[in-house]
Parts: sequence; structure tokens; C-alpha cells
Amino acid sequence: MFLQLYLNISNNIVGEIMNNIVRNPKQKRSIQNKALLYNVAKKLFTSKGYFATSSNEIAKDAGVSIGTFYAYYNDKKTIFMEIIDEYSNEYNKKLEKALNSIQIDDYRNYIKAIILSTIDMSRMYYGFEDELMSMKYTDTDINLYSQHRKKYIISKIKKMLIRINIKNQDMDITAFLFFCLVENFSYNILHQNVLDVNVASEQCIEMILRYINMDCENINKDTN
Repeated sequence: MFLQLYLNISNNIVGEIMNNIVRNPKQKRSIQNKALLYNVAKKLFTSKGYFATSSNEIAKDAGVSIGTFYAYYNDKKTIFMEIIDEYSNEYNKKLEKALNSIQIDDYRNYIKAIILSTIDMSRMYYGFEDELMSMKYTDTDINLYSQHRKKYIISKIKKMLIRINIKNQDMDITAFLFFCLVENFSYNILHQNVLDVNVASEQCIEMILRYINMDCENINKDTN
């Protein structure tokens, strides 16, 4: 009950921050200008990095004045946080959609959905995730988002582990190690072009199933 309450509150943390500092235009041209600034900033953050990108550069590359920039955003961090908000919402929707289509007793595919959803997000935000990962150590707001994302994924893992009713293991530690494996695997697999994502994903699933003491031969191995 407490965990669910925490998730309900923290799920809106980034969104609440953005509602307070981002101005949403009503007119068509203003909407287009804001979208242009957003897309240019996302591209620059991904290619150059957050600290190497300035508000003036974003405005210049978007073809608008710096005054127009400040009409919608307080500073470059405001845009960065809005991109994180999009990232967070997209990941939550993708993961929920994947998990809702699978019976929680289908452990193999449940684990696979978590892994593939995380890989898909790393692929969609390739480059930007590098900035996100580095800035969580220096920025309080971004660190808060990262902590929420970790708790959100761990809650999904614990839901499965509770259903499995594993014994002789600390549930929190098991879920945490599961999360670390998925998070690091999903990020690094995209940086290792020599590896087959599908084959590596299946081996990752095998490792997780064996770790939680399940008989891999009897858990939906041939789902198709």
C-alpha cells in the first residue's frame, strides 16, 4: 500500500516541476516555435552534451530570438527537464502496454517485456541517455527522476517475484539486482554492435530465471 502510494505521488514529480516552469502556448505559431525549440534542444543535447549547449545556441539554431526562447523556457535546464518528462511518460506507457498484454504467470515473457521496453527506450533516446546518466550525479531534480524511475521498475519486478513466491531470498535485494542487470544490459547492448540483441536478451532472461531459482526448462521457453 505504501509503495503504491509512493509511486502515485512520485510518478508526477517531473510533470509537476514542468507545470511550474514551462509555459504552454495557445496560438498555432507559438506552439510551432516552442516545438521547434524543443526539438533543436534535444538534438543539441544529444550531439554536443548539456554543458556544451547554451540557450543562445538553441534559439539561434531554431531560427528564433533569445526573447522567444525565454517566452517559453526559463533556461536550458527547463527544456532538458521537459525532455525527461517526455522520456518518463513514454517509458511508462511502453512498459505498461507490454506488461498488460502478458499474464504475470508467464514469467519468461514478463521479464522479456521489461528488458525489451528498456532497450527500446535506450534506442529511442540514444545519446541523450548519456547526458541523463551523468547529470543525475550533479543535479538534484534529475537525480530525483532517476530514483523514481528505479523504484518504478523495481515495483514491477517485485510484483512478479511476489507472484512467484520465491523463498530463501531477500525480496528487495533480488529486485534491486534484477533491476541493475536489466538497466546495465539495456544500456550497454546498444553500444556493442557486434552482439545480437535478441540472442543476448534471451541469455539475460536465462540468467535472471536461474538467479531466482526457477526451472528454465519449464517456464514458457517456447512461447511461440
